[in-house]
Amino acid sequence: MDQANKERDDWKGRLETIRKERDDLMEKLKNQPEKVVYKEKPAEAMSENPPMSSEGNPEEGSATPPQGDEYWAKILKQKAQLEVELDKAQGRSGQECFTGCRSKKREF
Repeated sequence: MDQANKERDDWKGRLETIRKERDDLMEKLKNQPEKVVYKEKPAEAMSENPPMSSEGNPEEGSATPPQGDEYWAKILKQKAQLEVELDKAQGRSGQECFTGCRSKKREF
């Protein structure tokens, strides 16, 4: 019986500790400033491209380019489109481009 009471007291202590931690974290969360998260950017912002230098990098004087996953997804999509256009201009078929592009990346 003493062992059961000891275990019960131990569990009560753990419960109190967890409740205290939860309350502290909730207070911390309430004190944080609200962050606004946009799921989609306005159409105008999506169509704008920062001015590029001759090397294809954003110009120094331009506004800071966005650094999120959407930005990099757009960059990778543009790169893929340019690779397809380049391969078409060089006379490769779509399958040759796919296998050729992949094999080039594996070679070091």
